[in-house]
Amino acid sequence: MRSRHPIERFRRIWLWFAAGLVLVATPWRPVAMAETRLEGVIRQNQVWEEEKSPYRLTGTVTIGKGVTVSLPPTIVVRFDKGSCLEVKGSFSADEALFDGLEEMHNRETLLFHPGSRGRLTACVIQNLELQVRTDQAAITRNAISNPNGSGITVGKNSRPTISGNDFHANSYYAVYREGRDVLRVPNNYWGAADGPSGAGPGNGDAVNPPVDFQPFQQEDISEHLVLSDRHLDPTTLGPGSRFSLTYVIDNLNNYDHAVILGASIFSDPDHHIHSSTHDLKVTVKPGRHRFTRSFAVPARAPEGRYDVLWGVMKTDLTAYYVLKKDPGILHIRPEPAVRFTPVAAPGWAPLKSSPY
Repeated sequence: MRSRHPIERFRRIWLWFAAGLVLVATPWRPVAMAETRLEGVIRQNQVWEEEKSPYRLTGTVTIGKGVTVSLPPTIVVRFDKGSCLEVKGSFSADEALFDGLEEMHNRETLLFHPGSRGRLTACVIQNLELQVRTDQAAITRNAISNPNGSGITVGKNSRPTISGNDFHANSYYAVYREGRDVLRVPNNYWGAADGPSGAGPGNGDAVNPPVDFQPFQQEDISEHLVLSDRHLDPTTLGPGSRFSLTYVIDNLNNYDHAVILGASIFSDPDHHIHSSTHDLKVTVKPGRHRFTRSFAVPARAPEGRYDVLWGVMKTDLTAYYVLKKDPGILHIRPEPAVRFTPVAAPGWAPLKSSPY
């Protein structure tokens, strides 16, 4: 029986989301989401906030010695071309998404220096390389996929904990050990039931000879479903109109996920509007896929700015895979303003919508 890691983040059930079957094809129009750009040295302790996510690295970002940076669940960290997050102090993340660029031959990196401390738990680490050169790091229950190189490179004489992870589509090695001393990495899934390739016996992602991969798991260990990008069109409209929501979803498992795409809009904590008849039930196959659904604004909806809540839920409504809120992004007014499509910032390539 496939083992499932419980969804720890979103246990509240909002029962107004119901399954619907309407799919509306609309133009692809990105919405200007708030983002926090980072570059240089972080010299003070920080807890990164969901309201400021996604965090975008535009160069090398260094967490200084003696500095602690923590990421609570649902934080998104995006890496510009060639950018690097260097950890010389302490860095921890739970259920975060670390996303490099998909274009081949890029090398984005998350690097733990000797003497640093690190903990990555139940995260998605994709399109970048994780380098660990410290003993004081624990990499557990993550989904790790890097089509541009190795998933994890472990420095000579370093002995981090690497266990319970799902490795998929790492083009060089899933785990590469520098030097000759043996590194134990038990209880990981290597992308195939017969284990890793390379120094291993199977057809999964490769390991090199110093990696002791026994015992290994024969199936995906955890559920990894990520709302990697989202788009709203239009952002200004009148009562009685409709807008569309586009969900870009990454499924890093080897099996399909059946989900419900729900949404609500809020003018304040006590007043919300649903369009449950337009909720969409879809099957998300492995890879990256785009789904679009509509939302009907009631004819008597009050004028004002609304928060938009996005939900990706299990079909039995017992838990969320993802729950995201974009504050004040939708404007309802009697006469819709002229649409404005923001221009993407130089140097940042939008996420692709085709499967990896």
